[in-house]
Amino acid sequence: WENSFLGYPTVDQGCGLAQGGCYQHFQHGSIYWTASTGAHFVRGGIRDYWAASGWENGRYGYPKTDELCRTGTGGTLCRQDFQGGTIKWRSGIGIIDCSRLKCVALTFDGGPSPYTGELLDTLDARNVQVTFFVVGQYIDGNPAVVKRAHTNGNEVMNHSWSHPCLIDNCPSAPTQGPISSTEIRSQLERTSDKIQATVGERPTMLRPPFGEYDQRLLDISRAEGLAVVNWSADTIDWRDQNTAIIRERAVTKATSGGIILMHDTMPTTIAAVPGIISDLKARGYVLVTVGDVIGHPVPGVFYTHG
Repeated sequence: WENSFLGYPTVDQGCGLAQGGCYQHFQHGSIYWTASTGAHFVRGGIRDYWAASGWENGRYGYPKTDELCRTGTGGTLCRQDFQGGTIKWRSGIGIIDCSRLKCVALTFDGGPSPYTGELLDTLDARNVQVTFFVVGQYIDGNPAVVKRAHTNGNEVMNHSWSHPCLIDNCPSAPTQGPISSTEIRSQLERTSDKIQATVGERPTMLRPPFGEYDQRLLDISRAEGLAVVNWSADTIDWRDQNTAIIRERAVTKATSGGIILMHDTMPTTIAAVPGIISDLKARGYVLVTVGDVIGHPVPGVFYTHG
């Protein structure tokens, strides 16, 4: 009631908004409702940004969830999902808007692995969120780690079920032989199904194994609701398993809107991450997810940069 964070209502309920919506303003926020989205509160920096974007008539539409926040030793991250996307707020930064901030996305392929939990410890302590492209067949061995990654604001996306090359005549896997469209769909569907069953949210992005893709894969990805995302900077951490080299490459190759490729399957990479975070922040970068730099990934479209 009035003892909640919203306080007392300051106006009567009003209806007749777009999509038959209703609203009511309170001392410290508002509640908006439609039949399709339900009733959700908006407040603080997220409410202000949503208002500046046109309220329910702007690009975000109505809220689909309440504001969800997590606080760790590195600060607080809040996010709220709207019909047209997600708005995020981070302590010390404010609204995460990569059109005005110097953003860079760290991505990690190949897990979950025995080292992913240690990586999450580092990320949580520094209030940093990243994008994990997971291999579906490994999720059952580490479901709690995958759930933790998602709960703490990281993205969990598709990297195929068993990591085959998803094109014919693949330069990165010359001995593999042809792969059928049916097998490609199975690789993507099984992984998306497993991610959804584990974290409650279906992935919207695919990182193709070895970064190899063709028009057929783009077409199948479109049908599966997946954008295809590679990278703008490769640390080549799988080849040169040297912490100092990985750190230097990640930092010097970073660009605003960039996507940096690493793997959470090697201890040398995990050891490099604290230094990478410190160095990038010292250079004025805001560390975000791929979804933050891209904005709203379109299924079947190929991305390497925000």
